[in-house]
Amino acid sequence: MIVEEAIALVEQLLERGCLTKVQELVFRKSWTGQTYLDMAVDSDYDPGHIKDVGSELWRSLSKALGEKVTKNNLHRVLEQTAQRQIGERNNIAGYTEILAGLKFEKDIIMLFFPQDIIQRLVIDQDILQKVEKQEALKWITSFLNYRFGEVNPSLRENFQELSLQELEVLRDVLFDFSTLADLEVWLKQQKD
Repeated sequence: MIVEEAIALVEQLLERGCLTKVQELVFRKSWTGQTYLDMAVDSDYDPGHIKDVGSELWRSLSKALGEKVTKNNLHRVLEQTAQRQIGERNNIAGYTEILAGLKFEKDIIMLFFPQDIIQRLVIDQDILQKVEKQEALKWITSFLNYRFGEVNPSLRENFQELSLQELEVLRDVLFDFSTLADLEVWLKQQKD
């Protein structure tokens, strides 16, 4: 991590946003390992003032990060924080991909995601649709068996060939059927 990246991270972490001129000086010089006395000599600031600014900066960073930050552990703490943020962004990106795969149609997904991600999302969508179809078939079969007795295998095969959308429609109209003959008529209409 270079000092500019570290400063950008610090400014993101601190409540007030950007560092003051003196804070940035203390941070940059601390990043390169200079002492407060060397900083004061190089910048014409009082050594006590430089040390006070540094102490306050490390205190603010410690509060923002929930761990003690000092001049000596600055590199390590900020590099670990940057790595955590990268991991969190990757997780968020992964969750976004998963949710997109579950929520949106394939055409919409293709507009927003790279090809390798699209393939994963489409596979996830296909798996989800298969699971939903199995659940719909299970519910319909249970309902028919309860209402009309054991459904013969050839009739069951007819409605198992339906798409998920057709099964959802069937689930809604099942309550209107008085007999299995009504189901057979409905299935024949779907084929025509």
